[in-house]
Amino acid sequence: MEEENDMDQAHGSARGTSKPWKKHEDRCHLRFTARTNKPFILERSEYETYRGHIREGAEECYVSFPGRYVSGWDALTSERQNYSVACLFLCTPEDGLGQHYREEASGPCLCHTIYGERSFFSYLLVLPGTLTDDEVTRRREIAKHVKAVVIREDATPEARQLAEEEARKTWNENGRVASWGCQGFQDWKENVEEAVKLKQRLKVVFFPGQVGQGKVAWEDLRHELDLWDDIGCEGDQKCEIAYLDKMWKEKGDDWAYDSVDVTDFLKDEFKVGGDVDAFDGQQWWNGTLLGVPKTVPKDPRDAKWVVQSQDSKSRKLWSSSSQTARLRWQ
Repeated sequence: MEEENDMDQAHGSARGTSKPWKKHEDRCHLRFTARTNKPFILERSEYETYRGHIREGAEECYVSFPGRYVSGWDALTSERQNYSVACLFLCTPEDGLGQHYREEASGPCLCHTIYGERSFFSYLLVLPGTLTDDEVTRRREIAKHVKAVVIREDATPEARQLAEEEARKTWNENGRVASWGCQGFQDWKENVEEAVKLKQRLKVVFFPGQVGQGKVAWEDLRHELDLWDDIGCEGDQKCEIAYLDKMWKEKGDDWAYDSVDVTDFLKDEFKVGGDVDAFDGQQWWNGTLLGVPKTVPKDPRDAKWVVQSQDSKSRKLWSSSSQTARLRWQ
């Protein structure tokens, strides 16, 4: 799927139009971003730290979510609904990014269990030529936190080779563990355990049309598997789901979870008749959501979202696929 522009860029393109968008702190875009074989933590530089929130009195808890769906992540973490969220996103070493959890001070970290021996790829951050200066700055900050070597996509073969050699050296010096660390996984486990104690029903969200696919057994995680194979869910989700399946088997139905298609999640967040701001490719419009996908198609591009402009002069009506649809709450 086609990569969308950065959120701030999209906002800027609307300024000065005849029907300007209204700024709201709780806005949420419906945006589907490009699939990638890289860890989510290294690709989404515009996100802020989020440590999850387990609510007392909530009946459900979302414990695993494909973060590449920016609008869904916005909706999940905005906490507009009365459910708990165990998912987290770490941005700095102080939050836990690049940090490793060890049950014993001298023992191995969790990386060896959930990732095995990863290749040096996580210590090499390739910057696409389409990034803005601000995006490059944010990616470089992430690279610094995870000790990754930065190289531009259009670098010469010689520069690329030198960067790979440096990344491989750093990888070896750090015990061949994942650059982003495993402290976040431990923090996530503690969130889920709290939700289970509160008898909340667990929810796992999958890619469109791929519910239940891409699962990996817990004991197989340490082997050389391609966790970022674009099947079913994100690579970090495969680790989370493997742990949930393990606990479900060992501890019983308190650890059972419902599998949810991300399209269904979005349909619950963006309801027909609701007021939204929609981007038509050139500017933002105040609109009303008239139609959402009736079924979950195999190809997300076949999922149609229909919006009617509220502008009294244009009354514009347009239909957009999940590939290009971009909405936010008013």
